[in-house]
Amino acid sequence: MSTAYEEIAAAKELLDQGILTQEEFDAKKAQLLARSEEREAASEAASSPKNKLAAGLLALFLGTLGIHKFYLGYTKAGVIMLLVSLIGSLVLIGPAVMGIIALIEAITYLTKSDEQFYLTYVVGERPWF
Repeated sequence: MSTAYEEIAAAKELLDQGILTQEEFDAKKAQLLARSEEREAASEAASSPKNKLAAGLLALFLGTLGIHKFYLGYTKAGVIMLLVSLIGSLVLIGPAVMGIIALIEAITYLTKSDEQFYLTYVVGERPWF
């Protein structure tokens, strides 16, 4: 299988020969680079130490305490969830609110593909929803 760069070089030769227009070359180049980036992200997602299933289950069962946030490396968000749950337990609303947020996040984590999860929460560092 040829790499994206080899295919771009081949397209450049066609451009130089006048077979392709500059617009066609630019479109082909953008398509090949995007495909290459998708493959790279997919391979990184497969080797990522942060697993979406683990994050989803932690959010589902221990989410009110923010354990899934700590697992994903979002310490500040984890501390916020933990404090809201602990301090809010005095008025009983804190754990309920954090439980709803954790449930939404668990569903979100588990319904994303491995690649989407990796790009959004590991690479993109998106701490909420």
